[in-house]
Amino acid sequence: MNNRFFFFILLVTGLVSCLKRESYPDTPAIGMRAQEIIGDSAYFAIDFTDGDGDFGLNEGEFEGENYDCRKYYNIFMKYYELDNGVWELYELDPCVDPDYVPYYYRAPYAEPTGQNKTQKGFVEVEIGNWAINTGRDTCRFEIFIVDRAQNKSNIIYSKTLVKPD
Repeated sequence: MNNRFFFFILLVTGLVSCLKRESYPDTPAIGMRAQEIIGDSAYFAIDFTDGDGDFGLNEGEFEGENYDCRKYYNIFMKYYELDNGVWELYELDPCVDPDYVPYYYRAPYAEPTGQNKTQKGFVEVEIGNWAINTGRDTCRFEIFIVDRAQNKSNIIYSKTLVKPD
């Protein structure tokens, strides 16, 4: 019986030591999971990882007297249009001009549980009436996220989009 118990302990120890603890850099990283256009709405699913688990914002954070435009958002989508073969940024920055309605969003904070504080998941963004009427027919989005420590992720680009009529 002692041999079986000893073998069982060795087996469990071996299996537990094989479990790999996921580790990511503290700077968030993103990738495009999915992109779809349905009518005048655009849908994006963006995969992310964050090693120190501080991506996302609590409700009310950076609002009111604590308002800070650069910290108020944590998902940034910049709009580009193709003009004679060159991608040109169509500047829509509410921190520069508060009248702009940007493609900036807030992902909620989901505090990691347990000892491993890394975050891995995806966020979905839906944009209604996403195409800007400028006379050009082709656009794309530059996308990045920022965590609570203001670490900026890598930049990804959406697929080239043909604007709806």
